Amino acid sequence: MTIKAYIKSFFSFSIGTWLRAIISFITTPIISYLIVPEEFGKASMFSLVYNISLLVSTIGLDRSFVRFYNEVETEKRQSLFWECLLIPLLISLLISVVFISFERKFSIALYESYYTFVGGLFSLSLITGVFQRFNELSIRMQKRGLAFSTIQIISSVSNVAITILYAKVVASNFYAIIMGQVGGNAAALLYGFLIDKENRRISKIEISYFKKYISYEFDTDRIYNFLDSNSLRKVR
Repeated sequence: MTIKAYIKSFFSFSIGTWLRAIISFITTPIISYLIVPEEFGKASMFSLVYNISLLVSTIGLDRSFVRFYNEVETEKRQSLFWECLLIPLLISLLISVVFISFERKFSIALYESYYTFVGGLFSLSLITGVFQRFNELSIRMQKRGLAFSTIQIISSVSNVAITILYAKVVASNFYAIIMGQVGGNAAALLYGFLIDKENRRISKIEISYFKKYISYEFDTDRIYNFLDSNSLRKVR
């Protein structure tokens, strides 16, 4: 890759990050004005559980997707997409069923009060989040920088627009932030599926490959090297 091509690729992938930062800088005061700090705290608790659940759901198969993407033939990459996505999707569905079934306990544990539909919103957020994680990775691995940045911008704009609209029209509470998150994930996911239909078609899934993808993430040598490198950093 030439220097010119490298710089062009760098900017095509980074423009989304910069524009998201600008959007956040402009809209944060507006959202802060509409929603009181206490409601932001509730949304932060929701996001904490969401992020942990997303990490558990993917179980590192997003990294396996990246690892094996360039090793499989082009026509088999859509199979790789669904093979790496299937287990995270099933785990997210299982987690969602648990949170919906115990919605009241979940809400009281987080907020010391029962808020309706929290379990359902959490489920929508988690499932769309899992899809969106692999959606972004697929576009990124194809080296489609502008498309990748567009997905980030659509997610950010949709998130902000839905949050503000909900706060103005329905209620100025933490539901507005959650709805924004769900809407942002859904909008970005829809765009990704529309521009990359070929790689989103459900194809034959080889169950025998699951062990290879999972074993890569839980390879003992990789875990040892990771822990060892972290130990060295602490010593330094």
